[in-house]
Amino acid sequence: MSNTLPTVYGDQILVLRCYYDHFTVSIDGTEILEDRPNKLFGHETNVGKKEIWIPLSADFTGKTISIKLNMQKALYGSELTEGFITTRSGYGIMQMKSNVPSIVLFVLFTVTGICEVIVSAFFIVLKPA
Repeated sequence: MSNTLPTVYGDQILVLRCYYDHFTVSIDGTEILEDRPNKLFGHETNVGKKEIWIPLSADFTGKTISIKLNMQKALYGSELTEGFITTRSGYGIMQMKSNVPSIVLFVLFTVTGICEVIVSAFFIVLKPA
């Protein structure tokens, strides 16, 4: 697939959400990015190959971006579900907003666990001899 990039700034990234086996990205015919093989327990795998981050530069403005994707052949389908340009911080904030329940539970269990350790340590120290 290929398209012309709009005005981009140095802190932006192009995010593509899809399950892929391999990809290459070219700007005006010059390859700028290629995926690396994932290794799990010494074997090549496609685990974690579900999102592509393409760093953009201001000098890419108005140039043609070409992306060659080899999609995974899987039961859940092989489609490009989403593609957007954002900043790194904006993407992080968006991910945090979508994961608020998980973050709240993590903080709650962490604080509760620390309190339990303090209380148990207190009673262990004051244990009658």
